[in-house]
Amino acid sequence: MTKQTFRLVTMFGDVSQEREQAAGSLLRLYESQGLCIDFIASLTQVEIERCTEPNTLFRGNSIATKTLDGYMKMKAGDYLKTVLGDTVRQILSKKPNCEIDPTRLDSKDARKKNLKTLMDWNNRIVQGIFSAAPQFPPALRVIFHRMQICIIRRFPNETNTHIVAVAGFVFLRFFAAAILGPRLFGLTEEYIDPKTARVFTLLAKTLQSLANLNLFGSKEPYMEDMNPFIQQNMQGMRDYIHTLTKRVEVPATTRERSMLTYTPEVDLSNLVEMFSRCKSEILQQLKPGEGPMGREFATIIKDLTVEIETARVMAGMYESASNESAYDHRSRLTLQTRRPQTTDVVPSPADAAQTSLPDSPQPLSARSNATLPASSAIRETPTCY
Repeated sequence: MTKQTFRLVTMFGDVSQEREQAAGSLLRLYESQGLCIDFIASLTQVEIERCTEPNTLFRGNSIATKTLDGYMKMKAGDYLKTVLGDTVRQILSKKPNCEIDPTRLDSKDARKKNLKTLMDWNNRIVQGIFSAAPQFPPALRVIFHRMQICIIRRFPNETNTHIVAVAGFVFLRFFAAAILGPRLFGLTEEYIDPKTARVFTLLAKTLQSLANLNLFGSKEPYMEDMNPFIQQNMQGMRDYIHTLTKRVEVPATTRERSMLTYTPEVDLSNLVEMFSRCKSEILQQLKPGEGPMGREFATIIKDLTVEIETARVMAGMYESASNESAYDHRSRLTLQTRRPQTTDVVPSPADAAQTSLPDSPQPLSARSNATLPASSAIRETPTCY
């Protein structure tokens, strides 16, 4: 994709209500090509460049945030279960009382005891996360490394923005979100009763404030007793984000195993439909002198349409050839079980030519540009690192 094409994708996210669906399709397409890291890093860079107020960076549900949210679930799902799974299961089993809101309690003594319990569980969660920093998936660490460099260049006078922005993804959108809704992240299949759900809510609140490097204030005064815990762990949070954003090498193959048999025509078709539905709104956002972007948009839609048809034809040919090959293989196996064993005879070249099967068409997943038409192939990825 060119830088202009990334802007078109961003503009789509500004006007469409189908951001999550589009993000999923884009993720699968680029993951199948092993290009997801560059794609997401470039999307986030576009959003950083557009942002004028550092406090609002990545706070909304843009196409960039939706895509990175999905990629974290794809790449760090097992990591999440390793880090938080046991703690979540113990909370569900023990059902601790962590309520510290006086309006929900009968006595001050109960609150004091519950505060200590809440501190203990928060400490267990935070230390578990911090200690597992080196095992955080490398593909995501590369994205966060590039993101942080872009943020520092965009907001050079801000001391915490590059930390809080990354922490926002890792904690607010991942760890805290998983604690708040463990069933949604595959940490449990159990029903969560209201009392235990309240425990998870209080734990998530503390984790969110720590990730923001903020103390509780007058908005939730009953949570102010957690401020000493937050202060004690602020440097640990900075160190954790520093570890996550160090430059690391990514394995040569970063594609998910599930992508090996992936066929792109459904996602391509969905993207064409979604982009076409808001074509006029996208074109209205173009600034004077950006006419070529509009023409590129039309070209991309046209090329994607052609690519969809090509993919469908190739998939049909491959399925047909595979069925014929499987039938022929079963027939030969049947004949071999019926005839007596004989000494192996090397067939003559003429016989071999007559009995060889025709070559099967190349599988769709093996085509280097099966999912990316020529107009949208990566040829000018914007970088800032």
